Amino acid sequence: MVSLLLAATAHAQRAVTFTAPQPNVQLRAGAAEGWSELMVLGEGMNIALHTGDPKIEDVPIKGSPISVTFAAPMRMKTSHGLLWRYHIEAKGLPADGSTTIRKARITWGAERGDIQYVLTNAAVTALTWKVTGLPSEWRIRDAPICHPLGIVASGAQPTAIRVTSTLVESTTKVAIPNFFLRIDEQGRGTEGDIQAAITDRRAMYLCTPSDVPSGKYQGIINIAPIEKPEGDPISVTVYASSNAARRLGVVLVALGCLFALAFRVLIPGRLARSQALLPAAVIQEEAGELVGQLRTIHVAAKSTSPGLDKALNDIQTSLSTATLVRNGLVPSRIASAFGSSSVDGARYKARLEQVSASLSRIRIIVDGFATAQTLGRLPQLAPALDGLATKIASLTDAEVSTEVTRIVTPARAAGAAAPPVPPASRQLMMQIDRLNGLAWLAWTALAFVTGIVVIVFNQPAFGLPLDYLYCVLWGFGVSNGAQLSGATASTALAITLPGK
Repeated sequence: MVSLLLAATAHAQRAVTFTAPQPNVQLRAGAAEGWSELMVLGEGMNIALHTGDPKIEDVPIKGSPISVTFAAPMRMKTSHGLLWRYHIEAKGLPADGSTTIRKARITWGAERGDIQYVLTNAAVTALTWKVTGLPSEWRIRDAPICHPLGIVASGAQPTAIRVTSTLVESTTKVAIPNFFLRIDEQGRGTEGDIQAAITDRRAMYLCTPSDVPSGKYQGIINIAPIEKPEGDPISVTVYASSNAARRLGVVLVALGCLFALAFRVLIPGRLARSQALLPAAVIQEEAGELVGQLRTIHVAAKSTSPGLDKALNDIQTSLSTATLVRNGLVPSRIASAFGSSSVDGARYKARLEQVSASLSRIRIIVDGFATAQTLGRLPQLAPALDGLATKIASLTDAEVSTEVTRIVTPARAAGAAAPPVPPASRQLMMQIDRLNGLAWLAWTALAFVTGIVVIVFNQPAFGLPLDYLYCVLWGFGVSNGAQLSGATASTALAITLPGK
């Protein structure tokens, strides 16, 4: 007895059940005969065991002149089973309109079932259609999204429901045409499922396609059945982006800040420093040539010129880069981040003129050494010629030339090494350079952070070519229309960019 009961229960679980999701069969109002459609839903574990389509027959009502026949169906798969759409031909309906409840018998192999449906040729109330629940703004990143919505329909039965879209990206003119309806967030649902969900007033989902390019799309989404083609349009803005686009934006902002640091700070500072050092370098080269000439003379004549060597050494030391920077005559290696440059151009020009005049007089004295060597009297006349080196600041070129001609005596002294830069000065210069370097690094970091926040993460539709251009140009102070720009970092740190 128990085994029979279990077998019966198992068969009931596997049996196919038939229902009519939309039981209303509507004919033209007042028509005595006509065509319509009845949908039949089959569910159960045994569905996979069957082939072909169920046979359906109308059960006649005794004494009724109405006859109903069913044509071959169109079959569709649903997430619950199979859905058949049977075409119905009805005859013998009264012209004044009538509504009757009828029964249809379904046979499918060993499966049997009855369903009730309503046959009417009464006037139909116009279809009312309302879509609710869709937001006015959507945000897409990498994966498609599905938004829940509700559709309220009354009156005629809605069929052939379609989703249309006029959403277009204003810059690239790319459209998003392929929105679709589903009964769950996993994207499942056939047309039969959707029609059944509308009839039962269950929630559905409107889903975006999976390949939406980055951008800001504006337009209208309209969900409409064939019975009400105007539907219920909704104005929507869709912001589409991707993690890959944002990562690229972060990299481009970083590159833009580094380029800005190089081309607005480091390179202009290096160029200004090199231009300022150029005349000093020329004078030092001339002094070096005179030192070499003196060394050659002294080696040949075994003579010395301590005074002249010291004067040349003083010239080279006074025009060394460290001395010029320490005295505020030329810019340091790293430009000041706070616009407080202490370079004294007028004093630097005066020093160059003074040193150039001294070098001209030393050249006259060196020529005197060469002449004395030629005459073979360098050892005897060297002290007198070398003594002129201590007077070059108070003599003119003509006066030095006169004295050399009078003495014509060479001398040579071991050259003194250039005095080292005092440790305290060197440390101070290094400290200034280090502080300026830290300030510029802080500017670069702040410009980078504000760039990725404002351009990349604050733009829900990030990923357009123009966005990437803004990323590169951010560090140069070019704004994308936001309240902040790359120059905001300079203001926040009280840094003055070169050329400002």
